[in-house]
Formats: sequence, C-alpha cells, structure tokens
Amino acid sequence: MLIDGTLEGAEGTLAVRVRDISEGGALIETTDTPKTGDKVRLSCRGHDLAGKVLWQRGAWAGIRFERPLQNATWNEFAAMGLRVGAPRNYRPDLIPEDEEPIEVSRRTIRIRRTASGR
Repeated sequence: MLIDGTLEGAEGTLAVRVRDISEGGALIETTDTPKTGDKVRLSCRGHDLAGKVLWQRGAWAGIRFERPLQNATWNEFAAMGLRVGAPRNYRPDLIPEDEEPIEVSRRTIRIRRTASGR
C-alpha cells in the first residue's frame, strides 16, 4: 500500500507517494524530486513530519526526520499496511553526508556499503 501526501520545501509543494517509512525517515516517490540537503515537511494522513532530504535519485528521495516517530504515530502507519522499516542493510549512521549512498534502478534500490564493509 502506498500513502499519498505532500512535501513542502524551498521549491514549493510537491505531491508525493510514501513508499516506505521507518522511525527515522521515509522513502518517497514524486515526479519532481527535491534537492539533497533541502529542509522539508512531509504531510500524510494528518501527520506533518519535518526533515531533510538525505538523498535523491530519479523519482525517489530519502527523507531523514528531525525527530523519530512517536509510538502512536508509528503504530498508526503500521496499521495502514504500509511497509514499516528500511531495507535490511540500511545503516544511515555509516553513510558520510557528502557521499551518495543510494543506487536506484527500475528494479532495485541498493544501499552502498562504506569502506569498512558494513
């Protein structure tokens, strides 16, 4: 299940689809992706979540929330049937801010590993 929402940032407001959500961020899909580093506000299903665009590639972007989701919000998203979690090997704490961590193709989203191999 996908959740429709909006993403408000410096460039204006974009229609987005939330494809994945975790305690600390979200994967969105949109026709006009925001720029990496932009401060944004993701609004969906009555929730306004402030964050920053961590990466973007094609129609996909990763948003890191300013604050982790509260338990009640987390449970509400989980009850909607949205896949709650991140790719199995996703470790944002291991990705340097100046490195593009994500490779996106039509069939896969791959998290690049750091030099340490993690």
